[in-house]
Amino acid sequence: MNLKIKLILVTLLLGHFTFAQKTYNYSGVVKDKNTNVPLADALVIVKPLRTKGGGYYSGVKTKDDGRFDLTTSYSLPLNVIVTRKGCTSNNIKVKKVNDSFEIFLECEAETIEIIIEENKDSDNDGIINKNDECPDVKGPPENKGCPLADNDNDGVPDTEDECPDLKGPAENKGCPYPDSDQDGVPDASDNCPDVAGSAEFEGCPDPKNTITTLLNENSFVFFELDRTALSKEATDFLDQIANHLNQSSGVVVEIIGHASSEGSSNYNQGLSERRAQSVADYLMNKGVNKMQLKTSGKGETQALESNATEQGRSKNRRVEIKL
Repeated sequence: MNLKIKLILVTLLLGHFTFAQKTYNYSGVVKDKNTNVPLADALVIVKPLRTKGGGYYSGVKTKDDGRFDLTTSYSLPLNVIVTRKGCTSNNIKVKKVNDSFEIFLECEAETIEIIIEENKDSDNDGIINKNDECPDVKGPPENKGCPLADNDNDGVPDTEDECPDLKGPAENKGCPYPDSDQDGVPDASDNCPDVAGSAEFEGCPDPKNTITTLLNENSFVFFELDRTALSKEATDFLDQIANHLNQSSGVVVEIIGHASSEGSSNYNQGLSERRAQSVADYLMNKGVNKMQLKTSGKGETQALESNATEQGRSKNRRVEIKL
């Protein structure tokens, strides 16, 4: 066998040997001995106790949580040497394979205070202060702990906001829901989409204010002589009252019956009470709660106009509605 062939064989054998080398993996955590605080940026180096034969060893720095992972091709026993600025070094002999192990250094109090401060997460965004470019404001890791731009301050970042200049909920991609009357209640939830109201009344105006306006324009239901039946004009008016009362269970109205002076005062008292009850019954048939209605009769004692004329008497045959 000539020299050239021998060299080729040796090279192949060495290459095979190197490829077949076994590696050993070790992991652990480095902490301060007195406070048990994990130590970041500590240098961990593994060296063989015996360096006979080929192989390699490695050195790594600990992560923010003090953990490290290292590899070597040298078999046990090994030396693990740990150093960190502001702490005493430590040298550990590893004589058997462990999944992980703890290494303790004695550090200066000032060093520990700095480490504790750096490892705080002041804004609770999952990024420690040391790595957070905005340590007092929450932000995602992809933006180095700083909040993403949100021009309209609606909580939806501009990168995801289809309406970056208008506030809107995340479920609507940052855009506001349609609100025709601009009362802050979206049309989809607004019972009065064309009239400004409030969320308290499902987008409608305060029924009490509406009833007040309505009663300021007219508060009377008129009746024919000795009758309690309601006219078409009366029921149209009472339909409006019922609609507003049904929107606000807290509003209570007084229904006060009156009569003109024909007949005895006792009869007129009963007639005024029946007229009041006729109005109350109509409202209750329209869904108004009985507790919202207070009825009374005044007979002929509170004339609106003189009973000396038929025109005056027709005005006194009435029911008055008050808040």
